[in-house]
Amino acid sequence: MPDHIALLGRVPSIDSLSHANIRMTEMSAKISKIILEDTLHLHTKECERHNKNKSVNKQIIPYITCKSTYDVLDRIRGYSYDKEIQLDEGITMKFLPTGHLSGASSILIEVREGLYDVQRILFSGDTSGTKPIPFTKPLDIKEMKINHIISEGTYNNRLIHKNNCETEMEGFIKETCIEKRGQIVVPVFSVGRSSNMIYYLRKVYEKNPDFKKVKIYLCSPMAVKSHKMLCEEDNFEFYDERWHDEIREIREWKQIEFVDDFKYLQTILAKKEPCIYLASAGMVKAYSEYIIGMLIHKKSNRIIFCGYQAQGTKGELLVSGVQKSMTIEDQEGKKKSVLIRASINQIKGMSGHSDYKELCDLWTSVEKKKLKTILLNHGNPEGMPFLKEELEKCLPNVKVIITKYNETIRLC
Repeated sequence: MPDHIALLGRVPSIDSLSHANIRMTEMSAKISKIILEDTLHLHTKECERHNKNKSVNKQIIPYITCKSTYDVLDRIRGYSYDKEIQLDEGITMKFLPTGHLSGASSILIEVREGLYDVQRILFSGDTSGTKPIPFTKPLDIKEMKINHIISEGTYNNRLIHKNNCETEMEGFIKETCIEKRGQIVVPVFSVGRSSNMIYYLRKVYEKNPDFKKVKIYLCSPMAVKSHKMLCEEDNFEFYDERWHDEIREIREWKQIEFVDDFKYLQTILAKKEPCIYLASAGMVKAYSEYIIGMLIHKKSNRIIFCGYQAQGTKGELLVSGVQKSMTIEDQEGKKKSVLIRASINQIKGMSGHSDYKELCDLWTSVEKKKLKTILLNHGNPEGMPFLKEELEKCLPNVKVIITKYNETIRLC
């Protein structure tokens, strides 16, 4: 994304930005607190482990401290959707629901020069457009007067698969947990995806009463905290009404057990009973890495990925089939290599982004006479020209620009 986008010639100075508050939705503020406190805890523990190692020559001082963490948290200001926020004379903004993730938003900035000269700029952020995603509210900008859009282009030249999570999970549970008496581990992102998977699993269990004997464990302190927070009634303003009753039922669902203690996790694993582990991190670290290490040597078990796996991560290596063995630590901390015998699957179609067709539908829904510019960012450079071409077909009178790093773009 460009470092600066000049709004009618006005660019805030660095000095003014350095003392600014951090503005986000109230839901994002709550999630930020959970993430920052978890980061502080992990960073502190990592430094302690390093400093206790007698073989290292140099002790390290934590870069993230309690003071720095709470200095950031003190700067955060949370807002509801659609609330007008004054930034400067003649400049206002508001957060619009954008789907994608609980509390996520697009940002609408309005710049007034005089009585009638108004320019509206929409920053899409990550957006799922209008498709329904649990624990979110979709972006609705039909006939909205927007002059410039800064659009994500994550999927640019690709289409997102249809979400068949419920159907696929139903088959996996029947085969693995019921027929083979095996165990399933689903690596999940702590915030959002873990709760979404609980929503889909509850739907599957409703249709299959015999699944009740298969316990579900949500494993990771941060995943447990975030899920409980997302289910709180005072956050319902950030969800589409269609999800309210569903979330109340999820909150009372007894099928799931929360695991935020590592020793307790080891006790559960020792039972070797048919069950499902939803464990973070989503790209295989921490709890999910440990659980996978304990299960991956058995043919009766299954690893199911439900999220993006970045290149070079352990998750990507497992999904690609490149990795034939995995190094794990036993309870005494000794490392050993185990062969991968468990089934490995990937559920596609759960992305919270929009593909190129969905973006075209979304941006053509605004008032076409007003729209002048679409700036594309956040996407694979090789695929961006395709997205640009598709948007130009849909909106022939709109200038579509693929942004470049460190570029200044003047909107007028």
